[in-house]
Amino acid sequence: LALATLSVFAEWEEWVSLVLGVWLIVSPWLLGFAADRNVMATHVVLGVLVVAASAWAVWDFRHPHAHA
Repeated sequence: LALATLSVFAEWEEWVSLVLGVWLIVSPWLLGFAADRNVMATHVVLGVLVVAASAWAVWDFRHPHAHA
């Protein structure tokens, strides 16, 4: 997805990234490795970063004149 985003922006790619970020956040509990705190924390932090970046890209695409 990152390589596709570099060539031409498409909003659907950001929505897919957002869903994958949510998956990173919930996967430790759904896949049963939440007991390993380091791995769980890594997944949650990376998931939050991916969700934030994707949400910002979608917002920025839909509000192009919102910048100062």
